[in-house]
Amino acid sequence: RSDSKRPVVGEVYQVRRASLVGSQGHSGHGNFPRAISAMATGMDMTAMITKKISLEEVPENLKLLQTDKEEGKITVLPWREN
Repeated sequence: RSDSKRPVVGEVYQVRRASLVGSQGHSGHGNFPRAISAMATGMDMTAMITKKISLEEVPENLKLLQTDKEEGKITVLPWREN
């Protein structure tokens, strides 16, 4: 992480119809830059997503991620209905 802060200007997202996506977690030293590099080369990352859930399904799936080692990456789609 950087000690410096970067401002987020909403107008840029609005004009470009862009979205801002955040992620939290730690998968080991150096893994994040390697994953970003792989994505930049066009590697398809969708195979790593084991499930797509709604915002309401987050609590039960957080427990599942802690116990079920078959789950890899769960993507939360806030606008998705159960």
